[in-house]
Amino acid sequence: MWRRRLPRRYILGKSALSIHPIASTLRAAHVLYAEQKYGQAAEIFEQLAGLPEVIQKGRAPYLILQAGLARILNGEDEIGNSLIQRGFTLFVEDQNWPRLEVAGKRVVEELHRNYKIDQVEQLQSCLDLSLAGHRVSASPVSGFWSGMPRPILPIECPSCGGPIHLQEVEWVDPRTAVCTFCGGLIRSDDR
Repeated sequence: MWRRRLPRRYILGKSALSIHPIASTLRAAHVLYAEQKYGQAAEIFEQLAGLPEVIQKGRAPYLILQAGLARILNGEDEIGNSLIQRGFTLFVEDQNWPRLEVAGKRVVEELHRNYKIDQVEQLQSCLDLSLAGHRVSASPVSGFWSGMPRPILPIECPSCGGPIHLQEVEWVDPRTAVCTFCGGLIRSDDR
């Protein structure tokens, strides 16, 4: 039986960005975010989002959204809103409507969970405007899952420590997903 080969950019067990110190820096940012040191985490996410390697791998919008969340949770609402709107704009420029819809919903839900109602309303309207005429209401993942249960993934990426959001990851095969933050491969524990 023919097995699909993974594209060269995917290296099992390693982050697509791990050949640089980016993966360890990204892990530090996720740790700071988890420890509620939002200001420090936001600075790192913003710096990483501007690196050519990150932009080339298509990870910049996710890092900018994470920086925006961190800024808002740090009390820097205006800067955070601006960053999140910039993240939305990057998805729009790539015409990546499914990923914009899913990532945007996650951002709005996280702000809602943290009682940031003013930002929720503002960013929801920005998201609605960005998606006007392009709503897909479908997961951006490929169709591996028709009639099959999804495999169980770890809570965090083993490469960068970023949270895994099942609706946002790109699946390369029925047991392997790509981290939205670093591009590393994440294998399910199902055997």
